[in-house]
Amino acid sequence: MLAKITAALVAYGPWGVFLIGFIDSLGVPLPATMDALLILIAIKAPERAYSTAFLAVLGSVGGNVGLFLASRHGVRRFVKSLSEPG
Repeated sequence: MLAKITAALVAYGPWGVFLIGFIDSLGVPLPATMDALLILIAIKAPERAYSTAFLAVLGSVGGNVGLFLASRHGVRRFVKSLSEPG
């Protein structure tokens, strides 16, 4: 199933790289998918290589921020449940 999702995102080109970076940084491993797609786009359309790399970075940063916020919320919830008398 993960391979089908990755194949669908590859069809989106640079925006697919953004989404792959976002999903990969959220904790769903997509091994070497973003790297391979970025290299493929750079070979086929060199004029879009820098913008695609920029979108990859933005997607990765967004996914990491999302993972950070989710874990921060989860820790607060966990600590709150531990501190409640039970």
